[in-house]
Amino acid sequence: MNYDRKIKYLELFEGNIRLQNAGFIKLEARDGVVSLIIKVEKLKDSDEGPAKIVLIGNGREAVLGEIFVERGRGSRSYEKLSEKKVVDGIAYDELEEVQIMLRNNRMLRGIVIEKRKEKQLEPLSPEPLMVMQEEKEVEAVSIEHLQEETGIRLDSKEEECEE
Repeated sequence: MNYDRKIKYLELFEGNIRLQNAGFIKLEARDGVVSLIIKVEKLKDSDEGPAKIVLIGNGREAVLGEIFVERGRGSRSYEKLSEKKVVDGIAYDELEEVQIMLRNNRMLRGIVIEKRKEKQLEPLSPEPLMVMQEEKEVEAVSIEHLQEETGIRLDSKEEECEE
């Protein structure tokens, strides 16, 4: 039996500004079947009504359905979605984000999987690297000389410095 569960917070945005947490999404995949539960809260009266649920992943966006917001709250659940195709061309393991499109440029957003940024590696040079070190002459100085020059007394027994 294969099982995976993800619970992610929904963050409320107005334009590009994050306002607060406003609910959660819970995804469960068991033996090829996915369930999705969405709960939203702390919304304004102006957010009331139907709101589109958009899933993003695999370079695509697809509308899953709608959630109805009433008195600042709403919930919606989907059962028996296919793990290989949760919605048009997006499999469970490709799902990156869930968005709920509210009114007045407001949106709820839940990140399911952080987008992976592939590192572009520079090709290795065929020539070996040469490390050059500059030669410097170093003068040996006694502790007594340092004490005279700096005025700091070094006590080697206690390994402390006194001024």
